[in-house]
Amino acid sequence: MLIFFKTGTLDTLISLSEDLPKQDAFFTATVAKTVETLRNLLNNDPSKLSQHILVDERTVDDYLLRDWKWNEGRYGVQRGLREMVEEMSSIDNVMKAKLNTYNLAKGSLLQMQRKKTYIVREFVYSAEELEKQKDELETADSTEKELWTELLRLARTNFSESFQILVHLKVVRLFGESVLRYGLPAHYTGLFIKPEPKATKRTLTTLQQQFTYLSRRTNPTASKSKSKAAASTGGDDVGGEYQTLLEEEYFDFVLFEVPWIV
Repeated sequence: MLIFFKTGTLDTLISLSEDLPKQDAFFTATVAKTVETLRNLLNNDPSKLSQHILVDERTVDDYLLRDWKWNEGRYGVQRGLREMVEEMSSIDNVMKAKLNTYNLAKGSLLQMQRKKTYIVREFVYSAEELEKQKDELETADSTEKELWTELLRLARTNFSESFQILVHLKVVRLFGESVLRYGLPAHYTGLFIKPEPKATKRTLTTLQQQFTYLSRRTNPTASKSKSKAAASTGGDDVGGEYQTLLEEEYFDFVLFEVPWIV
């Protein structure tokens, strides 16, 4: 990936490095909640879920691994972090409101359906009352289906949007941490790597061997704490492939993890 960022002052970079992990956690949680909403709407059907977990109508793998580029049109390097946070907050708020509306409609429908179960009780026949109950049930059923469709469409769209914002934030973290660790000039290369499921440790070992030379460039004042070394997923809702290993070791290269979604 080729991106031209302004490094700014050291104070600015340090401040940014302290703020980014918090936003990373929030962004990751928002993506995870959107995925969970889709999963619930689709009854946890993996084949159906994979049809909606798309980024600009592409699979997550295609988006990340096939010549990923910084979206200059939407996330120009002149934009501040605050704008990205505001955009993600808007997505989160809209999803919460729409999900709440749907859950209320679904709850109302379930309550009406329960009333139709067989319960021994005193009953006075009324054709008018039965017709009224039938109309109410049909209306509730129709409303629930409409809101389900709207929520599914919104969740699909918002997953695409929120995942892109999250990835761009990860790249900003990668750049900022690299400057703090290795100094100027800020000529760095970033890579997306998808390891084989059972080859995580071997992949990390290979990377460490390839980038050992970077240890000579590491800024001695840069933090080597585990929190800096860890590739933060930002939350427990989406599992981290590298998380356990990263908490145990400091690497000569900078590594942040994009959460595995499906």
